[in-house]
Amino acid sequence: MTLEQRIDSVLADVKAELMKAMTKHAPMHSPHEGHSVIREELDVELWDHVTKDTGRSPAARAEAIQVSAMGARYVLDLIDRPAEQVHADAMREHARASAQFVDDGCPGGPGVCPNGKCRGTNVCANAFRER
Repeated sequence: MTLEQRIDSVLADVKAELMKAMTKHAPMHSPHEGHSVIREELDVELWDHVTKDTGRSPAARAEAIQVSAMGARYVLDLIDRPAEQVHADAMREHARASAQFVDDGCPGGPGVCPNGKCRGTNVCANAFRER
């Protein structure tokens, strides 16, 4: 395998990890959060392999791929993302946080508000508790 093919293979793995993370987790909200995510992958997960002398293992490779993917995510979420997308993502995150509550007091049942108090989140605001 040529060096260029090896690079393409690693970048394909980074892209797959990045897509998986972007599907599973909300965007990074601040440089501090981005730094913390990258540092956790590097200084905890990958460093654990280095200190246990497994730094050349397939598991260490997977952690290095995650470090690279989170570096790319930092760029996409915090540097290259348009301002209007930042606002839209913040609104979606707020709605998702609201959906972490279950209605205990609405006569229509969870997620249904005949009183019109769900405020567009499909979660009744009459009485709710954390899931």
